Amino acid sequence: MGYIDKNDESIKIITKLTPYGKEKILTNGVDLIKYFRVGDSDANYLVSDILKVGMIPSNGDETSVSENVKINSLINHSNSLTKEKEIKEESIKVVSDKKETPFINQHIEGELININDSIKGNLFKSFNLPITKLEKILYLTNQQSGGFLKTVISKFKTDEILILPIKQENGNIINGKDVKIGLNMIDGGKWDLYSSFSSQFNDNDNKSFDEHPIIKKVFKNSVLLFSDNVRKPLGDNSKSWSSGHKAFKPFKLGGKKTYNFLHDEAIGFLSLDLGFVVITNRKIINSFKGDGNIEFKSFKNEVYQTINLLLDRNEFYTSNNSTFSIDDDVRITEFELLDENKEVIAYAKLNGTIIKRKYEKLSINVKIVV
Repeated sequence: MGYIDKNDESIKIITKLTPYGKEKILTNGVDLIKYFRVGDSDANYLVSDILKVGMIPSNGDETSVSENVKINSLINHSNSLTKEKEIKEESIKVVSDKKETPFINQHIEGELININDSIKGNLFKSFNLPITKLEKILYLTNQQSGGFLKTVISKFKTDEILILPIKQENGNIINGKDVKIGLNMIDGGKWDLYSSFSSQFNDNDNKSFDEHPIIKKVFKNSVLLFSDNVRKPLGDNSKSWSSGHKAFKPFKLGGKKTYNFLHDEAIGFLSLDLGFVVITNRKIINSFKGDGNIEFKSFKNEVYQTINLLLDRNEFYTSNNSTFSIDDDVRITEFELLDENKEVIAYAKLNGTIIKRKYEKLSINVKIVV
C-alpha cells in the first residue's frame, strides 16, 4: 500500500499476481499469459503535468493484489473496440536467478539432544546421523571397506549432539562457503568455528555447499565445520581455519583453508536446507555455555517470467479516461496481463508515469516471480 518506490529516482514496474493468477500458475505453469492491456487510471489530463516517480499509489501487498483489482481507465489498442494486444510467444522467457545477501550476524541458542530422547531423538534421523548398529559400524570401518574410520567425519558417531537452529527469511538458503560461528563457553571464553570445503576441488569459491562425494551423499546440502581449538588445518599450528573469512574470494584470494578428508577433524556440520548447526564434538558439548552467534551469507533462487510488452507506432495513443482529449499524449501508469480467456493473471504498475505519443514505439519489460 502507499506509494511505489517513493525514494527511487528511476521508473520501475512492479508486477503482482492476482489470486486467480496464482492459482493458474500453480496448476497450468507459466505459459498462460496471452494478452495485455494498458491503463492511465492515475492520469488527470486536465492538469498540465504528470505524477513523477514515487507519486503513484500502490495496489496490494509486496507480492499480490486483490481479486477485484483492475484498470479503471483503459488506453485503446488500435481503435475504440480493441483494448488488449496479443503477446508474441518469443517475448516470454523463464529465468532462474540466484541472489546473495550481505553477511548476517545472528544470535543463536543451543540445545543438547540425546539419541534416546523419546521425542527429540528423532532429530538424529533428520540430520542423517548414525542410529542403528549397522549405521554406527560404518564409522568404525575403514574407507577401503566403505566406512568412515580415520576420516574427517569419523567422530560423528555419538549419542549426544548439540543443535543450534538458525532463523532464515522465507525462500533463503544459507551459503555454506564462508560461515563463522562463535560459541560462548562456560569458562568465559569464546570458540570460533568455520565452514570449509574439500581440498579435492579447485573452484570452491564458486560453490555454496560441500561437494565431496561422501559428504554430499550422507549429509546432502551441508558444509562441515572446523575449529582451531580442536585441531588446526592438517594439525599445523601455523595455520588457521579463520583464514580468508569475509574475503571477496575466500579460497583463492583470502587463503581460506580447505580440509583434507583423511587428515582433518570436523567438529560438526551445518545443514543448509534445514538451517541447523549440529555439533558432534564432545569437548565443545561439555564446555558450551548455551548461546553464541553466527555470521553467514544466504541466497535466494528466484524463478521468474519476463514478458516484453511492445507498444508499437499507431498503437495505444487514445484513452477512455474521462479527462482525455484527442490532443493529449497518453500517460501510462499500469498494465494488465491476461490469459487466453482474457482473465487478469497479473497487474503491473509503474512507480512513475510514461508518456507515449502516437508515432512512438515503446517496449516495456515486466517481471513475474513464480
